[in-house]
Amino acid sequence: MSPLEHPHVLARFEVTDRLLSGIRPAAVRIDLLGDSLLHQLLRAHVLADYASIYTGILNGVDPGPVPLVTKLKEELGKL
Repeated sequence: MSPLEHPHVLARFEVTDRLLSGIRPAAVRIDLLGDSLLHQLLRAHVLADYASIYTGILNGVDPGPVPLVTKLKEELGKL
């Protein structure tokens, strides 16, 4: 989460977390560091990439190409 986030978006996070409570594992809140939105977005992107790769490795899945994302890119390239 970011202190730069709009209060309405923060409220949506809280409501979503409450509604999904007990249905899925508890969410882990990660506060993004950085004094600009760009800095925070870059940190979030790197963290998400790392988490995706690590989760794939832990589950014995190639974290490389994702067929659905590849298909999406192909379709968007036709526009």
